[in-house]
Amino acid sequence: MALHEILPAATRTAGVCKSSVTEIYQHPQYGTHTVPNGPISRYYEHHGGHMGVYGYPTSSVTATATGTTLTTSNGKTYYTFTETAGAVTVAVSTTPPASPKPAQPTPAPKTQPIVERKTLTVEQQIRDTAQEAFGTAGAQPISDIYRPFPEDIQVQRFTGGVITYTKTTGPIAMHGMVYDHWWKAREYSDFKNREGLPTTWHKTGDTIYTQFEHTQLYWDPHTRLARTTQTSAPTMPSPSETPKSGITPG
Repeated sequence: MALHEILPAATRTAGVCKSSVTEIYQHPQYGTHTVPNGPISRYYEHHGGHMGVYGYPTSSVTATATGTTLTTSNGKTYYTFTETAGAVTVAVSTTPPASPKPAQPTPAPKTQPIVERKTLTVEQQIRDTAQEAFGTAGAQPISDIYRPFPEDIQVQRFTGGVITYTKTTGPIAMHGMVYDHWWKAREYSDFKNREGLPTTWHKTGDTIYTQFEHTQLYWDPHTRLARTTQTSAPTMPSPSETPKSGITPG
């Protein structure tokens, strides 16, 4: 039933139309607003509805981020009803409250772009490690990739040092003189397994430290020797047994 059908002609500009599920209020100053049946409408009607102290609705019942709200006014005072978990509270103000902001739907999570990961070739891995270890100037290749040992070790020389590569360790950087010491000891001396194979590397300042299976080596520019920072096994040879590479403990 339409609102004008139930209101006398003299009161058509202010009134209420009720149904089993909602109430529609109309006022010449506050407009037309809907109040569905629920905790707020029951509380509002229990206290006299539009004929009571709270006056006419100035907004429809609105679901917000903090609860369901309704604002009303009796012409002098403004009331804000808030329902949370079935409990209704009323705030009083002498100025019109801000229009309630409807709750916004939770935005869908942003999907991350799919990054295509490319498998780097051995040559690319060696080149990138040389750039990291030796810098742009030192990462200029001066040899092709070659295999100097029976083991599956690939080696490439650069202006700033040497990169070795195995499938197990990936690319390992070392100073060129450290590599020469290790290569000579491994190829020619009786202590080929003294250091073992290179496993990792790191750089502190300008010094590259290469970890082998049994020791860690770096190049000392002052003594111009490959020096070791630690030795676990096998035992270092005595000075009289030191091979021509000239390694000395750090």
